[in-house]
Amino acid sequence: MRVMTTTTEPMEPAVQRDEQRLAELLRMLRYVHPNVLVVCPATEADWTLERMRPCLRLPIAFWSPRENPTLPSRPFRTLVVRDADRLEVIEQEHLAALVNQTAGDAQVISMSSGPLFPLVQRGAFLDRLYYQLNVVYVELNDVTTAANRGTREERGDNRSVLVTEKTLRGRLTGRQSRKKEARNALTEFSGPLRNVGRRL
Repeated sequence: MRVMTTTTEPMEPAVQRDEQRLAELLRMLRYVHPNVLVVCPATEADWTLERMRPCLRLPIAFWSPRENPTLPSRPFRTLVVRDADRLEVIEQEHLAALVNQTAGDAQVISMSSGPLFPLVQRGAFLDRLYYQLNVVYVELNDVTTAANRGTREERGDNRSVLVTEKTLRGRLTGRQSRKKEARNALTEFSGPLRNVGRRL
């Protein structure tokens, strides 16, 4: 588990890159609440969630199919799904139905120890659920090897987080409301973040 330090020791490049990615995600989550797929080692999941918690909509429900096979019931504004890469097909179906029911009302934060797209390609993960969960993709701690790092589509979302946050920061000082400006900024993108703008 990571411990936040205040020393001036230089961080390793991979750790520094992870810190930067997470900071960019947190800045974005202040303005919009999209579904987020976080790929990180299981040992880092709790640390990552603690960092994200102040930016998530309350109340928060947690679901790990290994601990409890039943999905949490509403009301919740944020659902945190642990071990998304280990969901059985029937659990995926139930989660997809829940995501459809709560679209626009609740966000889903999915934690995975590896990229989900290879599972989609093998037919082990529902493609529609993958695209519902993968509105914003963040990969932390160089969790996968270079050979299995995920698709270009997944990796591209990291750049989208950067661009979105900068665009939002630059535009949220105008005359219009934050929500309308965030929607306008996000709908300019042609990638997965465009869905966020439609839901706002």
